[in-house]
Amino acid sequence: MSLDLAYPLETINNGTITKRANLGATRKFYDPLGLLSPVIILSKIIFRTVCKSKVDWDDPVDSFLHEQWMKLVQDTRKVKVVELKRHYFRGSSSADVQSVQLHGFADASEKAYGAVVYLRVELISGTVFTQLISSKTRVAPINGETIPRMELMGALILARLISTVLIAFKGTLNLILHSAGWTLKLPYGGFGA
Repeated sequence: MSLDLAYPLETINNGTITKRANLGATRKFYDPLGLLSPVIILSKIIFRTVCKSKVDWDDPVDSFLHEQWMKLVQDTRKVKVVELKRHYFRGSSSADVQSVQLHGFADASEKAYGAVVYLRVELISGTVFTQLISSKTRVAPINGETIPRMELMGALILARLISTVLIAFKGTLNLILHSAGWTLKLPYGGFGA
């Protein structure tokens, strides 16, 4: 499967970049699995910044936001098309597979938060490979949140994402969950401090 990253963003490259054009270009991406999240989240962050600046829908954005958008367009032009392999086991038969594990990661910043789930496959031969399964990103609220709260929101979407992936793989893979746990660094010495 191949995906063209530049096309949705280039649609406003020759025209004036406005709030409406930014939202329109961002919404042209269809990415239900979240495989393009690193690109899409950048355009959403730019849109959030445009909204924060209180620019009207058809007014041009300021030069700083214009430069950010143009840099994003140039970066996607360099990448052009992304090739994605949709076969999770790379041609190996089920007899060759020793173990299958799901690994999930979540992170946050003051601008956005997100989660990603990978499949780790170990073959009997000792070969190990990973495959991106799905990811989910969200832009931080305009009014702002604390970083610990954003981290918890990232953990929540990770838990939901893992649940969705497990349901999707039900009956297909023999996944065994040995243990599940979270390690959180709590601010100010914990909740009771």
